[in-house]
Amino acid sequence: MPRTERPVRIGYARASTARQEPASQLEALHRAECHKVFKEQISTRIRVRP
Repeated sequence: MPRTERPVRIGYARASTARQEPASQLEALHRAECHKVFKEQISTRIRVRP
């Protein structure tokens, strides 16, 4: 039986400094038709993340 459902796409955008903007990443994820997008603006040096 052929599948008629579309896959669920989940996106992730991140920027490591306040000066960096994830806008281009978010736009690309929107064009990719992601159903859910997670974004964070946090340094990789931070060990404990919310």
